[in-house]
This record gives sequence, C-alpha cells and structure tokens, in this order.
Amino acid sequence: MCNKLKLNFLQPIILKCLAISSVAVFSLGVSMSAYADIITLGDDSKYNIYLASHVGNTWTYSVNEVSGKSLSHWNVGIPSCIEHITDYTPTPGYDTTDGSTDFEGIKWDVAESFTSGTFSVTLDADYPEGTVKAQAKAGSKGNERTGNVMGPNCNTDPLSNVEEPQLIVDIVTPDGVCEVIYGVQDWDLNHSQFVTINVQNQVEALGGIYPGLDIEGLDITKDGSLLIGSTGDESAFPGSLYQVDPASGKIKSLGEIRFQFDLDDDGIDADDPVIYGTEVSAISFHPIDSSLWGWSEECGLVAINLANPAESVLVSPYATDNFIACLSNDKSMRRSYTSLVEDISWDESGDNLYFSEGNRVMVYTLSIGMVKEVRQLKGNVETVELLPWETENLLVKTHNSSAIQTLNVTTGELSPEVIDVGEFTDIEAVAACQTDCEAEWTYAKDSINDSTGPSPESSRIQVGNSYFEIYGIAVKMDSDTVTVAVNSRLPVGGIPYHGKQISWGDIVFDFDGTKYGVRFDTANDSLAGGNETGLYEVMELKSVTKANSGHTNFTSYKNYVARRSGFPSLGDLPIVNNGYFGNRDKMPTSMKSGHKVADIEMLDAAALAALGLDFADNLGIPASTYDSANPFSPRNKKSANELGEYTFGFKFNRQAGMTGKFVAHLFTECGNDGIVMVNEPYCE
Repeated sequence: MCNKLKLNFLQPIILKCLAISSVAVFSLGVSMSAYADIITLGDDSKYNIYLASHVGNTWTYSVNEVSGKSLSHWNVGIPSCIEHITDYTPTPGYDTTDGSTDFEGIKWDVAESFTSGTFSVTLDADYPEGTVKAQAKAGSKGNERTGNVMGPNCNTDPLSNVEEPQLIVDIVTPDGVCEVIYGVQDWDLNHSQFVTINVQNQVEALGGIYPGLDIEGLDITKDGSLLIGSTGDESAFPGSLYQVDPASGKIKSLGEIRFQFDLDDDGIDADDPVIYGTEVSAISFHPIDSSLWGWSEECGLVAINLANPAESVLVSPYATDNFIACLSNDKSMRRSYTSLVEDISWDESGDNLYFSEGNRVMVYTLSIGMVKEVRQLKGNVETVELLPWETENLLVKTHNSSAIQTLNVTTGELSPEVIDVGEFTDIEAVAACQTDCEAEWTYAKDSINDSTGPSPESSRIQVGNSYFEIYGIAVKMDSDTVTVAVNSRLPVGGIPYHGKQISWGDIVFDFDGTKYGVRFDTANDSLAGGNETGLYEVMELKSVTKANSGHTNFTSYKNYVARRSGFPSLGDLPIVNNGYFGNRDKMPTSMKSGHKVADIEMLDAAALAALGLDFADNLGIPASTYDSANPFSPRNKKSANELGEYTFGFKFNRQAGMTGKFVAHLFTECGNDGIVMVNEPYCE
C-alpha cells in the first residue's frame, strides 16, 4: 500500500504507486474545512456547508455540525430557481420559505440527532454556477448567520442551450496518419484550429476554425488510431474531450472530464465533491497500455477514463492556491489561476514523464522517483512532445515563437534546425505517432564447408558437413519483439564429443558496446550453469572452447580449416582481420556474467515458418532431406550442399538499448564453427 504524501510540485513518489490498470487515488491529507464555508452563528456555534457535487441538473450539498448547538435548519439562497425545481431529497423538512428568518431560497429542517448529511435538489435544466448565500440557524431568532457557497443561477440560460461541437459521421482513421505531426493553434485566445506538419516541415491548416473551443491539450496513440484534444478554461466547455478526425480536422465530443476530490483523506466516498470544468491543459497517452493521462491546471494529474470521462481519477493532486480554484467551480476564479504545467509527454518506456514548468523543460523518472531539469528556454514552454521513433528528441515550442525546436533530453542541447511554423505562432500542443513496423527477416549466411569434427555419417575428423556446421542465422526485429532463427546440424542440447556433451554457446547482440546475450541451451556452460534460459544484459563474456576440446583462437581455427581444403568464414565477417575480433582472440562463446532482463520463448521450425522464415530461399541452399531420426542408416547420408537438419529459434521482448547497428555472434561451445551477423534493425 502506498503511503499518502503531501505533494510538492508533481511529487514524484506518488506516481511510483500507480498501477496503470488499477489506479490508486491519493490526496493531500488537508482539512476538509479549508475548502468549505464555516458559518459561525452569534453564539459561536459552527457549521460546515459546501456544494459537494453538481452533476447535470442535480445539485448536492454537504452539511456538517462542527461545534456548538445542534442545527435547527439550514437554507440555500436560490430564489431564482424555485420555479425550476423538479425533485429534492430528503423530503422531510423541505420547504421553499423560511418563516422564522425570511431568508429567500429553500430550507431543510433537521432532527435533533442530526450531525451531518447531504441534501440534493434537481432542476429542470443544467444552469450555470455562481456564488449564492447559505444560512444556518440554531437557537433563538437572531442567532442565524450566512456564508457563501456555490449554487445554480437560474436567471441565465441553461448550459444545455449552448450547442457543443459534434462530428456528424464516425471517424475512420485513414492510412498515412503517422506520416505527419498534428498540432493545435490558438487564434485570439480561444479559437482553435488543427494543423499538420509534413515531412518537409511544412505547417498547414487542417480543417476550419472552432470559435471559442480552446483546445489546449493534444495527443495521439502510438499506432495513430486515436487523436484526442482537451479543452481549457476559455472554452464554453472546459475540461472536455474531443476526438479529432486526422483527415479533416472535424471533431466529435467524448464528454466532460469529471473526478472526485478526497477532502478528508479517508478515501473517495459519496460526500467528496465531483470536480469538472477545469482546464485540462495537457494530455498524453501512456505507451504501455495507451491509457490517457491529463493535467488539470487547478487540481493536478488525472488518469482519464477515455470510455467514460465522467469517471476519471485525480491521481496526484497539485495546486499552489490550496485548491481553492479546483474546488470552487467558479469560472472566473479558475481563469485567474495559473498552473505551472502546460504540456506533458510520456517517453516510450513509460518510465519518464516530460513536462513544462514555466520556461523549463522537466522530467520525472518513476523508477528512481526523481524530478530534474532538462533545460531552460527563452520563453514560456507551451509544447513538449517526445517523438515515438526517437528516444532522445523532444519537440518543444515557446509561446508565440515562430519555430518548433528539437531538444536532446540526454544532453540538453537544442538542434540548430527548426520547424518554421509561419503564421501558426501560438501552437498549444503537438502529437506524433508511429505505426507498428512490419519487420522483415534479415539473414546471415555462413560457409557450408568450415566446421570441424565428426558427422553423423562418419566419426572421422573432417572439415565440413559435421555435427557443428552452421549454415545461417536470421533475425526479425520489430518495434516490440526480437525473433532469432538458426539452421545447423547441431541440435539444442548438443551431442556427446570427446567424452563431453558439447552444446551451443550463447548468441550475443552488441549494440555499440551495449551487449545482450541469449542463453537458449540449458545444457551449455554459460553463466553459473543451471537450467534457466533468458535474455541477459552482458557484463562479461568468456570462452569455453578449451574445456570442450576445441580451437584456441580464430587464427588456429582458420588455419585448421584452410589446410583441409575448407573455406573458413564468420558469415558477415571474414575469419581474421575483420576489425571486430582480434586474430588471436579466444572465441567469446558464452556469457561469464550478466543480469537477466527478459524471458525467451523457444520456437520450432513450424512456428518460424509461420512467421515467414525461409532459409532455403534466402540463403540459396536447398532444404535438408536428411532424416535425423535415422542418423546411422547407410541410405541416409546428408549432402554437404543442403541445409542442416535442425531449424530452431526463440523470441524475446526488445529492450530500450537495442537501437542502431548491431553485431550478433554465435559459436558452438567447442568453437568448431561460428557465425556473425552485422546489421541494423529494420524497425527503429
């Protein structure tokens, strides 16, 4: 259970307690009385009266005895609404006149045993909020007093009479959505227009202008299926969500964001007020589960229920005014309140949340619970958006700037190249997506005549077509998954050789010095032994060729093969003078130490074929006709010019460090053959 902590700005420890699928609610633990009007009578009796919720046409008030005399009755001063009341609860004690005090409005008498309760009134429409009077009465006439609460103003037009923008037809996301970057421009404070930025960095209008809509937050799912905007407090519908058609800029209302506020630090209950109509200045989709997060300027970080925004959750409360604006539901008060955060953006790992704070770009890292500054800019930062196809580049823009810049979040350096926004100088937010990359298999072909050792057909030492012959490897690396395939004469688990069980070493991926190793053969001499397979971040490699009666180094292996008319190779690298391995280096067959970062799933030949693997076609070597079930049959002899009889592989989750060009190498434990692939991921 996470401890409830009093927040400083974006107090990061709070976020560590989040589970995306089951969001915990946190509060500040401050007194409920800080947000409600304490009415003190002439004899110093005190009562707490406040608007607990306003949902549609129904207004609910919470009333609590604090000290002094027992409450006799209380009133809410809404005389303009008397003729518009359609329902009320509780029914006992209700009246529309107060004969004892001549207070104008409605009245509830309460029983002697009363200490606290809620009272609701339903009107014939949803009227705007305003400040009204509330009165508490106890004891003799003249002891009553009044205070201010929020209530309906029935002298104005109902909110329902204002037409909210709607898209008449359903939105169908077209192809090519992720080929542009989306933005939203403010004209004259609150007139919203969507824009696109194409690959030529040209900024163009997308659809028409929405007068008074005030879209402040904008984001798109990683796959481009949902483009969503949120409104600010200069909108006729503040704190609302809209789906945006990426082809036309037309919009469809998804509803108003509502959440409860835990006033008394005892968990959310029916008495806690429902907050709505706040400025949602920023939104960002979480990269792991596509959950939507938003920043309520007056209240803090909100987990938005996209299916039903009215059931969203305030996760991390934050305000600099003791939450007065958050709890008031007073538009004028909220417009006068300014939060520090104007945009947020999750990175691809879901561990870093970037956000603006005035003229600063900041980042909160969940795994270590720390907030740090990335860089200060010249001007108020309105836009931050981490590009999904790059782990270090953040698009940033300051207020009324003529350019969008790229900020390297690792170095804090601004790129000299900018996107000239032309006339669109007040872009409030941008959104970028990346469609799932359909990775292709990449292949590395080894010499078919460079293995040493016996074969199933002969125990005589030979070169080529032996138990240890490797024909090729293949790698398929998409955005989330890495799949590896191997074709060889050596099965997983190895073979007996010189009184030992000789198995596979580990395949190692080297991304510019960051190494990952896969232990896929539990019979090998990797790490500390045992039978646990998996993907490891490598700390140190080792050679086990000597212990397995193999070759001592690359040069000795080359010479042995060449002297016996073989053609030594390492696939994509020559056997010596390759610039990667030293000529007299021991073969790095296995991991000596490392820590596990992911599990692997083994795949057989049929499963790999279903994923599009085709060694025969891509290596130009015929498939094997050899029957591995009858290895010693005189009529079952494998041709040296066909593939090995074993095709196997595995897959694992791609890690954040697996970017850019890589070198992958795989050796048998005896070093009697090995192969190297030099490549670059098809999907970055």
